Amino acid sequence: MEKKFYSTKRKFINDGVFRAEVNELLQKAFAEFGFSGIEVNFSKGKTEVRVLVSRFNQLMNRDLKDSTNSIKVNELKGLIEQRFGFNSEKNPNHKFTLHLKRTYHRGIEAQEQAEHLKKRLLMGTPARSAAMNVIRNMLNKGAKGCEVIISGKLRQQRAKSMKYKDGFMIHTGQPAKTYISSAVRHLELKQGIMGIKVKIMLPYNPEANKGKGFGIPEPIPDVITFKEPKNEEREERYERRDNRRDNRRQRDQQQESQ
Repeated sequence: MEKKFYSTKRKFINDGVFRAEVNELLQKAFAEFGFSGIEVNFSKGKTEVRVLVSRFNQLMNRDLKDSTNSIKVNELKGLIEQRFGFNSEKNPNHKFTLHLKRTYHRGIEAQEQAEHLKKRLLMGTPARSAAMNVIRNMLNKGAKGCEVIISGKLRQQRAKSMKYKDGFMIHTGQPAKTYISSAVRHLELKQGIMGIKVKIMLPYNPEANKGKGFGIPEPIPDVITFKEPKNEEREERYERRDNRRDNRRQRDQQQESQ
């Protein structure tokens, strides 16, 4: 069988298309279980996809006998294999695996909150109360800041955009890419399509790399922390101050005596 050699540009395009299509499929399938994104690992003979979900126990304990309400990972795996030609005659040695991975962000994730806000709006909840509820919950759980933008025909026939935000939020530079979690969702309503955008600024946690809590281990560059001096340095500083004071007194006494 002849081997196909793709250029580097074509490889990145194919990987991006694969990631986008799989993310869209799994996002719709696991929306009820706190879908928080995917992790894709490409290797020479294997492609591995890990689905990040927050309600891992609820998903694994779900009764799979009801085919209308259940989600079967094997069926999703078969659809992806059929779409991209894994385990076929063209790629008999290439394996594809689909796993579930538990997340520990305590709900501080933009995709999960965007799905929650989408459900609230479909149920008929007013846009302002639904958005403020999401912002309040995020700040109570430890997020630095939260911003919600809802655009479309909210109350009147003319479309408009409403922005709700609270807390601290950054918008530019590399820290915005590191600290900001954002997600966009669309609703198809009677009056038209409504758009939702949720942005959450994640908290800073220096011990996140050690598995202690949730957050970003890298500090923001413009944050300045003042460290307290050590006891030895403090004592030496006090001694120098006392010595200067004594020397000044002796000098004044000598001048008075003369």
